[in-house]
Amino acid sequence: MQLNSKAYLSALVSKIKTWVLANWPILLVLIVAFAVRLYFINVNHAVWWDEAQHLLLAKHYVYGTPTEGWFEGRSPIFALMMAPLFYIFGKSELPVRFLIVLMSTAMVYLTYLIGKKMYNWKVGIFAATLFIFFWEVMFTTFRILLDLPAAFFLLLSLYFFLVYFGENKIKPLILCGFFLVIATLMRFDNGFMALTYLIVLAVTKRFKSAFLLIAVAFITITPQFIYDFLKYGSPLHSMLMFASPMNIAVISRYYPLTTYLQGFYNMFGWILFPLFALGLAYAVIKIKKVNMLLLLLPITTFFILFSVAIVGEPRFFVRIFPLIFILSGASFYAILNKVSQKIKFNNAKILSLIYFTVAIVVMVTQLHTSVLNINAKADSYVEVKEGAFWLKEHTLPDENVMSNAAPFISYYAERQDVGLLKANESEFLESLTQNNVRYILVSGYELRSTDPAYIAALPSQSYLEMVNVINLRNTDKGAVFIFEVNQTLLKSEIRQF
Repeated sequence: MQLNSKAYLSALVSKIKTWVLANWPILLVLIVAFAVRLYFINVNHAVWWDEAQHLLLAKHYVYGTPTEGWFEGRSPIFALMMAPLFYIFGKSELPVRFLIVLMSTAMVYLTYLIGKKMYNWKVGIFAATLFIFFWEVMFTTFRILLDLPAAFFLLLSLYFFLVYFGENKIKPLILCGFFLVIATLMRFDNGFMALTYLIVLAVTKRFKSAFLLIAVAFITITPQFIYDFLKYGSPLHSMLMFASPMNIAVISRYYPLTTYLQGFYNMFGWILFPLFALGLAYAVIKIKKVNMLLLLLPITTFFILFSVAIVGEPRFFVRIFPLIFILSGASFYAILNKVSQKIKFNNAKILSLIYFTVAIVVMVTQLHTSVLNINAKADSYVEVKEGAFWLKEHTLPDENVMSNAAPFISYYAERQDVGLLKANESEFLESLTQNNVRYILVSGYELRSTDPAYIAALPSQSYLEMVNVINLRNTDKGAVFIFEVNQTLLKSEIRQF
């Protein structure tokens, strides 16, 4: 038995050694990617509005805390993923942040695998190297937002689609459909990726596979339809709520497309942007190839989608950055080989050195940009966090508060927020008395020029006493003001109103 154990251990060590020697480039890339992400894991000192929305629902599932501030245009799937972490590790964000770090690192590996499957290991390494420190990816990694987890599941779906094409087996296609739906539930607009799959299946005349993919997707998304129907009375409630603010129907607004292109130049820099442009041209030339369809269709689809949406941010493109990097790497690799053939230069080692040097230069410059952007926003919303904790310390669990920062109040303060924004002052005063509000918190981050006039007049009200001001930046934008309500004086005010 002992000899067998030693033989097994020896064989295992030998296999690991062989794998490491054969895969050391991607292993090195993954170690660097994970180490740097782990270093920055706690860089942000407070969460943003959208982050608080996801976290408050996860916390609610475990501790029964309030849900004011939750946006109904989202699926609860991300909150359901985070809830077990709150249950096991308590009210700490660290396990959630670690989960996103793992997803971000896994995306580096998936980028490599997809690039390798589509072309070769060099293209895979090139694309993965660009992805490691790309500033928008790094920035999003340390925010508890949907963008990176959604991109992870979308990339996982694409990987299994490629596996299906290589093996022509049903299981990878089922996994492709399953993870596509998970990605779609994270961000409903990811569902547009289905168009790419269906077009490719139709072009390659795999119609049965297309029907199977649709069936798997429908079965997987059915629990969301049931959830929406039971909770809101409509199976499409969350999706329709999500689509409403984006106003996808406003297809006349093409001008943001040029803005995005300018933004891409600013994001990519003078080395990566030409590679991206080169990749697009290369893809159009080679459009008949399945690989090019799988790269060009999603890039084009999401470009058009976000160019016609009212709200658009660079983080929305995290899902297609791996495809852009693969496309850039493939075109650069092909052109480098063409040029070397033309000038009859066949030194493979020198060509590889040039190829990977470009990737490393981009990686290093992106790391610098990443650090600057991450640190610039690390303290944003700290004032709201401190204000919410102040409310938690100075109120009882069953007391109501009022604010224009409901997600933060539900998440940090764990108190019922009856909402500061009302139709008029009369409704505002009525809400104060009926809900027996003790404190009002006003966040400068959420003040708008369209806010009702009574909000600006709060400091001058006799029934309010300003008991705390948190202004770490000495600007009105980030300041937080907390007022205590004198219910006796308030009732007198209402009688005179």
